[in-house]
Amino acid sequence: MSERSPIKEMLSGWDAFDRPKDGQIFEHYKGGSYEIIATGFYEDNHSPCIVYRSNSDSTIWVRTAQNFLETVEYEGTLLPRFSPVEE
Repeated sequence: MSERSPIKEMLSGWDAFDRPKDGQIFEHYKGGSYEIIATGFYEDNHSPCIVYRSNSDSTIWVRTAQNFLETVEYEGTLLPRFSPVEE
């Protein structure tokens, strides 16, 4: 089991990311709309995580913030994996 980090150290894990807000809508690079349910931390290693729900079938997903917010190559173009939908 990993050593517990002080809360300030854990929260600083979000410093590298634009932390999404609960209820914010994102679109996946291949299509599909997703709502942010919550942000938090993976229990085992305290990595920042994002919990989100598919707006098409209500499936709930969890990814690390690094994975959710990373850039991917798709059909020869670099794109964010998820992009915020402007309101």
